[in-house]
Amino acid sequence: MNQPKTLAIYPLGNPSEAELLDELKKTLQSAYPSLSSLGWSEFSERAIDRFLLNESRHGNSGLSQNKHFSHLSSGEKRRALFSQLIQEAPEVLLLVSPLESLDPANRAYFLEELHKLSSQCWIIQVLHRPDFLLPWTAEELDFDLRYRQLAPHQNKARSTEFANAIQAKGLPEFAEQKVPQQFDSLIEMKGLELHYGNRCILQDIHWRVKTHEFWELSGPNGSGKSSLISLITGDNPQGYGQPYSLFGRKRGSGESVWEIKSHIGYFTPVQLQGFGGYQNALEVLLSGYYDSVGLYQLPSDRQLRIARQWLDLLQIPLKNAFRNLSQGQQRLVMTARAFLKQPPLLILDEPTWGLDPEQVALFVELVNLMYKESDASLIYVSHHPEQGLKPTHRIQLIPHEEGSIANTYIVE
Repeated sequence: MNQPKTLAIYPLGNPSEAELLDELKKTLQSAYPSLSSLGWSEFSERAIDRFLLNESRHGNSGLSQNKHFSHLSSGEKRRALFSQLIQEAPEVLLLVSPLESLDPANRAYFLEELHKLSSQCWIIQVLHRPDFLLPWTAEELDFDLRYRQLAPHQNKARSTEFANAIQAKGLPEFAEQKVPQQFDSLIEMKGLELHYGNRCILQDIHWRVKTHEFWELSGPNGSGKSSLISLITGDNPQGYGQPYSLFGRKRGSGESVWEIKSHIGYFTPVQLQGFGGYQNALEVLLSGYYDSVGLYQLPSDRQLRIARQWLDLLQIPLKNAFRNLSQGQQRLVMTARAFLKQPPLLILDEPTWGLDPEQVALFVELVNLMYKESDASLIYVSHHPEQGLKPTHRIQLIPHEEGSIANTYIVE
């Protein structure tokens, strides 16, 4: 057997993960014949999706023993999958953006374990951002899916043309006239606590989000970011009776979950799992007016015109099947979808995971513009600061044995 190598693969053209990985495997086996006889293990979003599906069908994913896999944060899911894979002693480990969506401690753990494995198995890292390159990588290659070709990686200067075009054009108008808000505080928490069984997740959280503020929410994996967001979106039943208000109403005072959601535009990459059918980009975008997964109502001429303006701004073909768009294109459509209905609060949960630097720059420009050209308040969830993002406030969750506490401050 040939000495194992660590390879870095940069996909060109930002294809979808599903079409990329299958063709990449075939191309690598042709370029490195010894890989054809070895067993492959995969660390990717589609691998995580398989375990989530297994849990929904059989009640157990097979990965997490202490609580449901679906209840874990994105970083915890990735660590659970990674721990399973390294226990299987893989011969070829194919990893898609393994170091993204991780806090520094988990990133250090991944690096240590991968370095140990690198002398025993091939490690093939698919990445979009060179700052997450494994430091002992032997070869860096570009992969062009159109021609099924590998070539030495070429560092290219980042194009700002797309981001500049968005800045120059500005955002499309809204379809409906905005209804005046009857509240000043969108979120007001006064000593909120959250427990799962005997485990305290959040303790004594004091946080107020007022109209037209831009908050960046950060914290390590498992610190409670997802749980905090679920309390805001109304999806966490433990919100009833807690000392906090949403959009001027005390939680549990008779409001429905749908009333809460009517004030919120929300995007997290997990939502993409629900849009795998044959809808085109225009239909997915228009469904944002109705908060539906799929378009089941006839949009007005004005809504249709504005949705087309959004896709033109984002340079995405109207009729392309949504599932065939690149990761970056899908996330731009979903972010615009969350913003279409002119919500008082827009929540973006780790939206740039798996995007290349040019796509991240475009996404950041779009988010900054959404805040600048609307009255909406924004909450942007991330593990690491995005260069160019311009929040007005920050909230950091800091883990303690008794539950995470919150540190809030104004950005100077």
